[in-house]
Amino acid sequence: MYQATWHGSDDEWRDLESAIRRHCTCRAGEQTPRDERCPADQMLDSQRILDHVLAMRRLRQVLIREEFSEERQAV
Repeated sequence: MYQATWHGSDDEWRDLESAIRRHCTCRAGEQTPRDERCPADQMLDSQRILDHVLAMRRLRQVLIREEFSEERQAV
């Protein structure tokens, strides 16, 4: 069985785990079978989704920096 790998930093992983916990609808304290897990938990199985989440998180930081840069405000 293939296991997806997180390619981001430890801090980025903690942020992702926190977001997943906030949106998880699995029953707390119960061992949920893999095919019955909520969508938030299921996304951890997809390398494509994890890579996309990481890329969009990093792009967001770039866009925020550019939006509030002094050079941009002068234009």
